[in-house]
Order: sequence, then C-alpha cells, then structure tokens
Amino acid sequence: LDPSTISKVIQRLENRLGVRLFHRTSRVLQLTQEGEQLLAAAQKVMQALELELRSDRSPSKILQFNDFGLVAITRKRVKQSLERTLCTPCSYCGGAGMVKSAQTICYEILAEARRVSKSVDSHNEVILRVNPEVAKALRSSERDILVEVEAYLGGVVTIKSDPTVHQEQFDIALA
Repeated sequence: LDPSTISKVIQRLENRLGVRLFHRTSRVLQLTQEGEQLLAAAQKVMQALELELRSDRSPSKILQFNDFGLVAITRKRVKQSLERTLCTPCSYCGGAGMVKSAQTICYEILAEARRVSKSVDSHNEVILRVNPEVAKALRSSERDILVEVEAYLGGVVTIKSDPTVHQEQFDIALA
C-alpha cells in the first residue's frame, strides 16, 4: 500500500472512532494515547485469537487486520467434506459426474477396429457388444462409423445391444 492510501484508511478509522490516533508533523508520526490504547486492544485481540486457535485441530494461519477492520484466518480442511461423508461415488460414472457420449464411444470402437485389423485376417462375422445407447447411435447417426468398422474388419458387424454393458465399454468378438 502506498502512503496516501494508508493515510486515508487511518483518517477513516479516526473519523469512525471519533478520536485522533496519531500526532502528525512533517517529520514525525507518533501514536496518541488513544492510538496506543487501540493498538494494545488490537494486540490483545490477536493474542486471544492465536491462543484459541492453538486448540483447534485444523492447521490455521492468522493474517493481519484488512482494510475493512477484519482479521482474516485461513484454515486447512482436516476432515472430508460433508458431501464426501454423506454420499458415495456414482457407481455408473465412478464419481466423475460424466460419462463419455455414445458418439465418443463409436469413435473409440472405430479406433479399436483399426488396431485389431492390423493383427488379424478379415472375418466373415464380427459381433459388437455395446450399451443400448451406443447401439442406437451406430444404427442411426453414427452409421458411417459402422460401415468403416466393417471395412477394417472385413466382415459384417452384428450389433448386440446389452444393457449390462457400461456405456463406456464394448466388446469386439471375431468369428
């Protein structure tokens, strides 16, 4: 803070309290009796606060008075949040709060078909076991991907819609 800002803050505090806290001259800035009393009271407050926080199990740090006349305290969380205590992670998304879209899984199937095609000969039949949402996408909006998968694997792909398959998982079986 620059000196003019500090002076303004002190003047506001003096106006609010209705007392002068400093004797000011061009060379000296000295606390008045009221200023010394305020400083002593503030130091007592800080000491009492530090003493009380020593018994707190959470590590904390006391910062000095801010521009609003408040003392800022930071505390480190020791226990889990209330949400973590009362809730369990979603069994479907694993607690992430999101699952990959059916379109994303379709592209992952295509990438896997590319990878598999390099190590196997073409097959007459390929069975693709997927979640119903992915099956729906492959049969409609992502039909082009299904055609590419068939081209890579060299056979007709039969889509088996299985609700027990997680949306982010799939099985490719070559027959």
